[in-house]
Amino acid sequence: MEVDEYEIDRITTNGLITGVSDTSGEFTVNTADFSGYDLALIIGNTINDIGVEASPHIIADSLSLNAATGIGTSNNPLNTEVTTLSAETTDDNAGIYIEEEDDLVVDTITAGTLADRGDVALTVGGGISDIAEAETITADTLTLTALSGIGTSNNPLNTEVTTLSAETTDDNAGIYIEEFDGVNIDTLTAGGNATITANGSSALNSITTDGNFSFTTLTGAITIVLTGTVTSTGGGVSLIADDGSIFAIGDGPHLVAANDSLLEAGGVIASSVELVNPFDVKLTNGNLEVTIGSAIDGVSGVLTSEETPSVTLLVNDAPPGIVYFNGSQIWPPSTTGASPELISESAHALVWRWIMYHLERLAMYRMNSFDAAGPVYFYQPLTEMEMVAFEELIVDEDAYEFIDGVLNIIGHEGILSIFEEI
Repeated sequence: MEVDEYEIDRITTNGLITGVSDTSGEFTVNTADFSGYDLALIIGNTINDIGVEASPHIIADSLSLNAATGIGTSNNPLNTEVTTLSAETTDDNAGIYIEEEDDLVVDTITAGTLADRGDVALTVGGGISDIAEAETITADTLTLTALSGIGTSNNPLNTEVTTLSAETTDDNAGIYIEEFDGVNIDTLTAGGNATITANGSSALNSITTDGNFSFTTLTGAITIVLTGTVTSTGGGVSLIADDGSIFAIGDGPHLVAANDSLLEAGGVIASSVELVNPFDVKLTNGNLEVTIGSAIDGVSGVLTSEETPSVTLLVNDAPPGIVYFNGSQIWPPSTTGASPELISESAHALVWRWIMYHLERLAMYRMNSFDAAGPVYFYQPLTEMEMVAFEELIVDEDAYEFIDGVLNIIGHEGILSIFEEI
């Protein structure tokens, strides 16, 4: 069957129909019922329906749509009742807007051109999933609304978009998305858990889940934008930037959760690159665990939890710089008791150590804290030549003494003469 600038009023068939139109006319569907069969429409302009929402306008098993200038509109999405959907628009900025009656399995959806992507909006009366190993949903802005879920933990929905908004409305309905590169999440609301994986610098605005929320980017930073908040009303929040920083702009709270939460950054954790304001956390229960892999001007993290001061911050893997929490330095750990609270020295002082029975001198070393009955933590700036003398020195209570304000290890006087009593 070939159509040319034609309005389909009603078609009923038990076979496959392919409709083709190469002209500039709009293709408008009233009712096309292909129950149990496949339908492909290739149109040189726009595919729309007549705008009556009483029933689906295209019914089929598998539906494939190709239109130059658009499929549906934001005010009048194309109504369907299909199992599997493929859709493509080929003109610059040409969008795709579809409202599906039940569950929807996405094969491939591509809006617009590589130079100028269009928007995609899918509203589904069931759940949205894709074919395993399928191509992505490719768009500028992607809006997903589903009753019972978006993707699954075993098969997340694949996307390649600039901006994402997603919502599930049923209790325990989750959202699972795997983004090809970085993504800006404008809004995300889930009745259950939500897990998003990206591969580039990403921004988070307004996120609320009833279950746990997890966002991981394999490269680049995670930034919670000026008015943004990441909230889990019934679970915890996990933000992981494998080789980037976690920033939060604005006053906060930036992370709100009901249970244990995690921040893990290959970079730093703070409000911005300038490390001016703290990353603000509000936890109803549980603790906040942080892992920080870098430092800016000697600082690895600036965090606060002033609204929930009972929160405990757990610091992993010895960050290379200072970590502040609620205005106090909590890493490197401060000392207690009668021993000196803090011993510091010039970054250019010399440190001696014993290695294989001979003495070695190292420069560019800095000691941040000292506990006479416990470990001593040392840090130094990274240089082209690694010059770490040691990471920890255990000093027994009876093994040291101060002579004229200088720390001496009994039996090895002079080795630690650069450490002075304050």
